[in-house]
Amino acid sequence: MKTLIISPTYNESKNISSLIEHIISLEENYHLLIIDDNSPDGTAEIVKTYQARYSNIFLEVRQKKAGLGTAYLHGFKWALDRGYDIIVQIDADMSHDPMDIPAMVELLKTHDLVIGSRYKKGVSVVNWPIRRLILSYGNSFSTSFSFFFTSLKSATIPILLTLSEEIDTPTFQL
Repeated sequence: MKTLIISPTYNESKNISSLIEHIISLEENYHLLIIDDNSPDGTAEIVKTYQARYSNIFLEVRQKKAGLGTAYLHGFKWALDRGYDIIVQIDADMSHDPMDIPAMVELLKTHDLVIGSRYKKGVSVVNWPIRRLILSYGNSFSTSFSFFFTSLKSATIPILLTLSEEIDTPTFQL
């Protein structure tokens, strides 16, 4: 199945090479879309060097910092417009392990949606400033009521995989 991994970036020059190299090592048929919010640290330029070597790496540079949510929406629309069967979202800061992607893609053979959470077994992030940890964990806690009647345990979704036919394209408004 045609799989696209979406990773929004803003000032990820220290992490982007590692992310790309991990994903390239996983599966030659995985495609990677980096959505960069015009990072002043040169993130997009690093991605372009990989694009010169790999045909499965794509880059969308937006004019200004527009936020994580709109970057993912941009990526989902990009994937649907190009006929991808599986869409994966992952952060570029390596706070999620790209090596988990193949196992999660495998789960899509029997599930419509697969979600990985950094909070399933407690907090599992490394080198995060306390402010970011509190914000992330607080977001998870404060929105947990919306998940009360579901089996989901976290509102912060580090890795999400879905079959593209499960996404309702009219809901995308960029």
